[in-house]
Amino acid sequence: MNIQEPTQIKPEKSTLGKLRRSTRNYLSWAFRHTVIPRRYKQAQWEWRWIRNFSRTLRHNRDDASNRYLVSDAEELRTQGIIVRSVENIFDEDGLRALEEIRAIVDDKLQDEKAQTAMKESGAVTGHWDFRLHLLDRSFDISNPFVRLAIQPKLLSVVNQYLGTRSYLRWIEAWLDYPSPDEASDTQLWHRDYDDLLNVKVFVYLNDVGKESGPFCFIPRTHPQGDRRPFQDDVTYRITDAEMKQIYSPSEWKINTGPSGTVVLADTNGYHKGLKPESGHRVLLNLQYTSPTLKGWRNFSLERSRDHELDPLQKAALFR
Repeated sequence: MNIQEPTQIKPEKSTLGKLRRSTRNYLSWAFRHTVIPRRYKQAQWEWRWIRNFSRTLRHNRDDASNRYLVSDAEELRTQGIIVRSVENIFDEDGLRALEEIRAIVDDKLQDEKAQTAMKESGAVTGHWDFRLHLLDRSFDISNPFVRLAIQPKLLSVVNQYLGTRSYLRWIEAWLDYPSPDEASDTQLWHRDYDDLLNVKVFVYLNDVGKESGPFCFIPRTHPQGDRRPFQDDVTYRITDAEMKQIYSPSEWKINTGPSGTVVLADTNGYHKGLKPESGHRVLLNLQYTSPTLKGWRNFSLERSRDHELDPLQKAALFR
């Protein structure tokens, strides 16, 4: 006699199990949309009104009628990034300063090392194997890099985003070029931890297509965004394959653009520079933080009495 084994019947999902899953999902949603925002708001309040009290007080007393590009600042606050042309961000003096900067950078690019980097992949090693820094980091107030960095419209957008008078921490220009190695360092997804809030400005000094290494950003992952991560990263750098498990590639913003494209972003949000494959990228980089940041400024500045500065410009240049 053949004895058949009883067919195993999978138990149906219980109502209690469904309720537990629904409860977990709701609590996760509530934590993301209530607890985390409160923590961020509290941290930002302390950052502005305790660590940077005098600057925040003066910012709030500044004449609101002198604030420029309010809608741009609001977009930066919600998305963590805005992309504009130089004409939208800089006035006539700023555009003249930018032309002087182009001339300085073009002269630096005639250097043998820079020429080799642009022509022969992997032939040059710089700070990293894909980047050459192009500036001497000693400036006076008349220098075009400084004049551009303290442009009124630019400072207005930055200060509105930060909610305090900003401090210019970083001035840099560099050349990114193809290398035979895998993507590494800033070519991988990461977040900057320089300050609680910060704004970095990238000005493309050549046409930047996808093959030449554009700046990439995941909107709303900055501290004021609603897609920010639950906690700090376990790893310092994140590959594309790992990032796909967290944020869909459809959310990644790849910022190609012609020469003169200006990107403002809070790089506490996820970002990277796409690895150049066949072209190169030349850009100017500025960073604005609070002066209470425990870090060093990457340039020295000679104080001069020959230039009249408004209060926002003074705050940006001096502690």
